[in-house]
Amino acid sequence: MSAGAEDPLTRQKDEKNMSEGGMRIQTGLRKRAHFLTLVPEVAAFVTLFLISLQYDHDNTKPEHVNIAVTCYGVFLLTLIDLSILRSGFREKFSNQYRSQVFCCALYLFCDGLFWHVHGIREQRPLIILTGMGYELLQPVMTVIFWQLLRSWIHEYTARERKLERIMQVLSVLYALIILAGTFTGWLFTVDPETGLYHRGPGHWISVVYPSVMVVLVLIRILRNRESIRTKMVLMIHPLVPFVCLLIQRMAGDWGPSLLPLAMCSAVIFHYTNVYVRVQQVTAQREQALAESKLRSLQAQINPHFIYNALSSVASLCDSDPTAAQEMVYQLSDYLHDNFSDLSKPNLTSFEEELNHLKHYISIEEKRFPNIRMEYDLKVTNFQLPRMTLQPLVENAVKHGICKRRKSAGTIRLTSETVGDAYEIRIEDNGVGFDTLPEGPDHIGIANVRTRLELLCQGTLTVTGKKDEGCTVKIRIPADQNGTEEA
Repeated sequence: MSAGAEDPLTRQKDEKNMSEGGMRIQTGLRKRAHFLTLVPEVAAFVTLFLISLQYDHDNTKPEHVNIAVTCYGVFLLTLIDLSILRSGFREKFSNQYRSQVFCCALYLFCDGLFWHVHGIREQRPLIILTGMGYELLQPVMTVIFWQLLRSWIHEYTARERKLERIMQVLSVLYALIILAGTFTGWLFTVDPETGLYHRGPGHWISVVYPSVMVVLVLIRILRNRESIRTKMVLMIHPLVPFVCLLIQRMAGDWGPSLLPLAMCSAVIFHYTNVYVRVQQVTAQREQALAESKLRSLQAQINPHFIYNALSSVASLCDSDPTAAQEMVYQLSDYLHDNFSDLSKPNLTSFEEELNHLKHYISIEEKRFPNIRMEYDLKVTNFQLPRMTLQPLVENAVKHGICKRRKSAGTIRLTSETVGDAYEIRIEDNGVGFDTLPEGPDHIGIANVRTRLELLCQGTLTVTGKKDEGCTVKIRIPADQNGTEEA
């Protein structure tokens, strides 16, 4: 095997180590997910048990316990909302989830305010209003949960659409029944003399509607091709509030307020699943970035380029020792930048990346005196992934300029601000192409594109035409870039 060639055994070991490392990360996250999904449910049932013990004491008023439970739920929801704002993750359903958190907090507020003014004759209108709001928020939260469920279950067939339409129609009908039943006394009444709440003859509808919704949700979960474990986890979400609702209804007008706590528990349950999913995506991105960096390093240290550079140095030692010495220094700087890449931050300033590119160009200009590099840099105070410019310019030299039949070749590097992004262009007047060729020679372009997407949500496009040259365009969003002071 020639010196500098890649050892297949070493490469296989590296890939195996990365694969095993990724599997360990995924296994650890799955175990953590199983633990986190149980925490809110256990906490909820422990709290309910403590509440039941409090009811054994004659001196404890039910409204005091219910208000305490409501405050506890609001506290947990506040922590969740602050955690979402601080973590800054942007899942495709995060807005819907925050809507659910808001509705749940409003639900708890109505429940707590209801118990605070319950029994006060002067507050009868407020008691009616909070009782109506308490009931109206149930169909709203059901619709939001259905949308969240769509994010977890990837299949969305015609049957799913029918179920969703049925759910929406039933939710609208239930809301209209609540509005009509509140003002007619069919759903509940509030005694004008005592300010006490009493269930009406139609209060059974508040149990029938959730029962139908739970059945529809379970049908949707069970009919999809998810694993048994995933189905069980998803079914816990609606079943716990439903069971607590049945217990609360059987306890009578003065029973413990279990449903708000159960709803809060369901929100926490969903939050833990979202959090673990985000962590899994982050771990996958880090693993992909590590693999890309390894491939990039292997591609950067091109033994053929080093051999040719050393051959040029050897030929210059007799004819032009000064030029040979300068070329050795440039080659040393170039290799130093390459080997130190993995120990440095992923992003670097444009100026530093430009200096590394100039080391490479100075070597190529010694080997090919007719290569000309031009610069038109209108903006430089931004960051980009390391080893972005040099592989692209090297590709232009190797596959564009060196294949020209004419002697002269020009590579032009430009940078400017276009809209809300930084744009870099690398243009050459080489042989061009009709279709971008694939193969190991073009691994540098794929690596650069991958690192741009992972590190700064950038894009890389390559356009060219045979015998007319090639253009590489990089766009880096300004809001994803830590710009430096000019």
